[in-house]
Amino acid sequence: MRPITPLAAAAAALSLLAGCEQPPRPTPPGAAGGPASRPPPELTTASAFALAFPAGATITAPDGDGGSRRLTYAPGQLIEIGGRKALVSLGTSDDDCHICTGAMAVHYLSARDGVWRLEAGWPAITSGKGFGQPPDVGVRRDLGPHPVLVAEAGVTAQGYTCVIADLVELGPEAPQVLLEDVVIHADNRGVVGDEGPVEETDATLRAGPDDGLIADYEGSPSGRATYARRDGKLVRTSGPETLDAC
Repeated sequence: MRPITPLAAAAAALSLLAGCEQPPRPTPPGAAGGPASRPPPELTTASAFALAFPAGATITAPDGDGGSRRLTYAPGQLIEIGGRKALVSLGTSDDDCHICTGAMAVHYLSARDGVWRLEAGWPAITSGKGFGQPPDVGVRRDLGPHPVLVAEAGVTAQGYTCVIADLVELGPEAPQVLLEDVVIHADNRGVVGDEGPVEETDATLRAGPDDGLIADYEGSPSGRATYARRDGKLVRTSGPETLDAC
């Protein structure tokens, strides 16, 4: 029997160690499944506004008549739309003439790699009130499959008061102007005064069949206007023509 040499003893020891079950080593983050995802920080209205207007809150935008206007924006609302955020901002025109209007802007933001980024913006998607003022904006979640902005603008001229609204749907990829200038309120109180008769009407908006819209008017004139969706717009299909404008 040959004596065991030091080299043979070392080889035998390594063989025994190799046969023993070793506990699994923890996998470092990102080694198997790519880089570890980081949750994005909380997006505030102020931080979203800074992303939407990186060069400052005053911009030049179309005025709807082939010209342009200077608008100074202020942050409005930050709205959740699926995995994105929609920022609504309200713009005041530098020109405050009677027929000069402000505007509403919409910007979409999303988070990638733990960072919020601006996707796209629509700086003057709707106009506002006279005297350079922005519209009054509310959010409705009961008028269709996506949130709908109701941007109201009112004016009183020669005693007649009229409030109209634009409806803007916050779709998953982009906002869509569904309907323009739907009458919300109208009255002639400034004309007839106490002598009358006063004509006054107010609309209640609600969802219609197949993502359409129903506007119920109470007062004078009264009635119901119905709208159907066609090619991404709301088109009036019935109702008094006197409610088309005021």
